[in-house]
Amino acid sequence: MKPEKKSKKQSQGQLEVNIRFVPKPQPQAAKLDLNDILGTTAMQAHQQMARNASIRLPQNPNSSSSTLRKFTMGLKATTGQAYPAGAGQSQKELWHPATEIVTFADPNVVEGVHYKYYLGDVLGEGGFAIVKIATNTSSKEKVAIKIIAKVIQADLEAINIITREIQILHLVEHHTCVSFIESRETNDNIYIVMEYVGGGDLLDAILDVGGFDEPRAARAISDILHGLDYLHNTGICHRDMKPENVLYHPEQEVWKIADFGCATLFTEQNPFMHDFEGTIQYMAPEILLGEKYTKSIDVWATGVISYVSLSACFPWEGRTDAEVQESIMRYKIKFYSPEFDNVSSDAVSFILRLLEMNIDKRITVEGALNHVWIKARIK
Repeated sequence: MKPEKKSKKQSQGQLEVNIRFVPKPQPQAAKLDLNDILGTTAMQAHQQMARNASIRLPQNPNSSSSTLRKFTMGLKATTGQAYPAGAGQSQKELWHPATEIVTFADPNVVEGVHYKYYLGDVLGEGGFAIVKIATNTSSKEKVAIKIIAKVIQADLEAINIITREIQILHLVEHHTCVSFIESRETNDNIYIVMEYVGGGDLLDAILDVGGFDEPRAARAISDILHGLDYLHNTGICHRDMKPENVLYHPEQEVWKIADFGCATLFTEQNPFMHDFEGTIQYMAPEILLGEKYTKSIDVWATGVISYVSLSACFPWEGRTDAEVQESIMRYKIKFYSPEFDNVSSDAVSFILRLLEMNIDKRITVEGALNHVWIKARIK
């Protein structure tokens, strides 16, 4: 079975407003407050995890979010200059966005803490949020701004989903993820400024050429794994990894993980999740079985992405969700001809290590980054 292209509007990846629930008959009124959302003890713990991950994992110093953070730290944003060792200890204020209530002089201009942004066209919208393209008035750089209404009518589950997404968007800052830049709050809305990534999604790129060659596929998968390494070390499980949610940044020449609408938070003390989330073709068997699962489901999904990257095909048979689920549970992986005729045994081995049914034997993100197939093709 082959994946299908999305429309141009759908391919905006991180710009989609992911409203995945149906409001219940009697929703309750709620008012979102950024101080309450970001000020929890759990959120502070994840902020510390994110700081530690930023120190441990290399950054691209020219990404929008890195440039802003260097500005606020008083560091020189020089090409090729990474954060100095131990910089995380001085970043506390950067992980606590300004949460005072402000009023914009011009409704078409979002006044950030350090920059202003002209609002442009709508890129996506849903029940409680809208995403617009915007332009930094100083640098002329494009950004994406998610505008979330503070007063909403929704059931408790929906409110929790919105709150969780706001928290996660404030934590993500890595050059292989669509990253948070800053946020602002007015009486009516919460404005979250993010990187704009306009190079298209991974699925379209794969289908355009009928499947990548191995060096190009390895580069994309390496970027994805580095992004997952950062997310997992921050205590974030994406839960909807698929090529449509991986976007290319042409200026930085990097693939970025996008769309955190299904993502959730976990800790070492509480590593298990149980919600039925994701897209069926990329779901790990433990989700389909209704079992508790861990961050390892993102590794499984990356195995499916790796297969699709090399073949422009799914590894599973079936045209309905039920048929696909049966194929996954029976572990019917087929390496089709001619798609895999010239694919190396190392690539096949890599895919099978990620698509391991036994969770205890499934390769880790770190192990995948050190697999011979990746190491031999990423210099």
